[in-house]
Amino acid sequence: MTTTNRSAFTLVEALVATAVIGVAGATLAAVLGGTAVMRARALADARAAQLFRERIGTLAVRACNAADTQASSPPERWHARRVAGAWVYADTITVAPAPRVVSLQGSVSCLQ
Repeated sequence: MTTTNRSAFTLVEALVATAVIGVAGATLAAVLGGTAVMRARALADARAAQLFRERIGTLAVRACNAADTQASSPPERWHARRVAGAWVYADTITVAPAPRVVSLQGSVSCLQ
């Protein structure tokens, strides 16, 4: 029986290694792509929250005897009405970069 010293990979070993690296690369690409989508959504939600805080701040200093108010201009559609000493507010915002519709509702006490 003769023994030989191998100093190279066989074709099967090279194919298996290539397949493993390919699967790892595809998995990594999917994870990184998902991260980009989640980041875009987080930015959109942060922008919507900023608009909501601005609108609530405006309503917080609005008198209770003021008329109900609303607006519908892209990217935002909102309305506010008085209910029992408070402004009740609903807003629908389409935010970029990922076209995403965010709906928010809230209330704030109005000035007497």
